[in-house]
Amino acid sequence: SLQDRLIRLGRQTEISRTVKALGDAAGGVSRYFFTQFLVNTVFGIFIGFGLLTLGVPHALLWGTLAAVMRFIPYLGAIASGGVIACFAAAVDTGWDMALSAVILFGVLEITVSNLVEPKVYGHSTGLSPLAVVVSAVFWGTLWGPVGLLISTPLTVCLVVAGRHIESLESLSILLGQAPDVTAAQRFFQRSLSGEAAAILKDAQIYLRRASFARYCDQTLLPGLALAAGELRRGAIDKVQQERLRCTVVEVAEVLAPSGTATRRHRVSLLDANVGAHPRQLREARLGRWQGSLDVPLRSIVLCAGLESERDELIGELLARSLRESGVDARSVSLPLPYEQHDSGKASLVSTILVAYPLKETFETWRIAVAALRILLPQALVATVRLPRDEFSVPPAAMQTEVDMVLRSFEECLAFVSPDRDAA
Repeated sequence: SLQDRLIRLGRQTEISRTVKALGDAAGGVSRYFFTQFLVNTVFGIFIGFGLLTLGVPHALLWGTLAAVMRFIPYLGAIASGGVIACFAAAVDTGWDMALSAVILFGVLEITVSNLVEPKVYGHSTGLSPLAVVVSAVFWGTLWGPVGLLISTPLTVCLVVAGRHIESLESLSILLGQAPDVTAAQRFFQRSLSGEAAAILKDAQIYLRRASFARYCDQTLLPGLALAAGELRRGAIDKVQQERLRCTVVEVAEVLAPSGTATRRHRVSLLDANVGAHPRQLREARLGRWQGSLDVPLRSIVLCAGLESERDELIGELLARSLRESGVDARSVSLPLPYEQHDSGKASLVSTILVAYPLKETFETWRIAVAALRILLPQALVATVRLPRDEFSVPPAAMQTEVDMVLRSFEECLAFVSPDRDAA
């Protein structure tokens, strides 16, 4: 009857969505009751064995009673615990058995109700652990014991409705188990708060199954794109800016070390170029070209960008991503100085990867790339256009400027890999 009413309430074109929503709700409620049965059964078994160990008569009966009474949320557990304590006190000449039974029941009940149930019920129903507790408080306050009985099933139905009805989407976001925050948003939020340790912990778990290039594509660079938008709108204050810069430097150095021993960045980075800083340290140690030039022909990849924080950071992160995969990548700042150019070494460079230009710097970028082609005529020139870069030049304007437009660090890695050259 309820299904028919809801279908009639919906429009003729929404019957399939209504049926799917009802199926999702019924499945969530069914999983909740089955999981509740399993949790209560295990609880009763532990109570029964515990009372048997304490020497309480009819331990099996009391374990069964404890399991059955737990189907009444919160109140049932208190009632069964009180009955068991009274019985233990009646059959024992002292208070030891009664106190031991109370301690046993209290420890198990606190553990199950506060640790096990929120996680297990949340996982089986699609609710967050917090939503399980909050729903019990809300519906219990509203309807008393009846509200406690149906609190979780009602909340499951509301979360399912939020997945299918746009006006109720906020309920699904607030109460649902799956977080509605992307990895990039979480990175940005933690960077503003200075939570570098949490970022590194998640990143190291991610890097066990993926490369640093993919981490940059899916988390780090989208997170920095969000930061760039906030900076343009003036929404990030000075303290948050410094936290963001320090976090980016620490994350890059820990996850993809430059090979140069550096101290922890305890000094202010508020006015520093966080992209150029690690490259300058490497140049001070290894020379202008950050390594030996006694290498095979067409084995060097240059990661280049204008002298701006955005371009320098993209170039540095890209160089570290490529070096992690065995590519001899070196980051440089444009324009390259003619006086330091050695035409005899130009054939060592196979590819130049240039950060994609912004609209306001396009003319400067175009002149610098034209100079690159003169200095390194045999090298392929590609540019890296990252997603969510709303202030960049339209792709149509780049067709005559570079040989290839790449859209991720992983595409760059595939483009410069030795396998491509061999093919």
